[in-house]
Amino acid sequence: MRRLALRSGRHAQAFHQVQAHNLTTRTLEIDERHGYVESKSHQHWDALSIDAHSKFIVQLEVGERNESLFEDLMRHSAGRLANPQDLRLMTDGAASYSSLFPAIFGIAYFPPVKVPQDASLTPVTASTAPSLRLRSSNDTQVNA
Repeated sequence: MRRLALRSGRHAQAFHQVQAHNLTTRTLEIDERHGYVESKSHQHWDALSIDAHSKFIVQLEVGERNESLFEDLMRHSAGRLANPQDLRLMTDGAASYSSLFPAIFGIAYFPPVKVPQDASLTPVTASTAPSLRLRSSNDTQVNA
């Protein structure tokens, strides 16, 4: 069974390398996860980029969690996209993204903003929306 899994995994990887190019995505999600193989002394990280809409895996990298892992993931992801300059990036806000994203994709990176869990979100309604006051050319106020 293990041999079959390794063989099919290699085939899937080769297929992905050939077919997953010129992808049209507008939002890319990037995340990492920690794991280990056989024992906790063999630790590794998986870094993954996916199309936020379709959940298609754009790129997967495995290695130590360092800037090299982030850079490899982002460079290989950018190489698979049809238009990497027209992209939003969703991440956990790791510091490496701030420096690497503009250099690789050529556009600014705006990190995610955390909203406190107890923050109440009040929807804007006609009664809570700010009113607009416009001035006409004769300097009298007009309500909009």
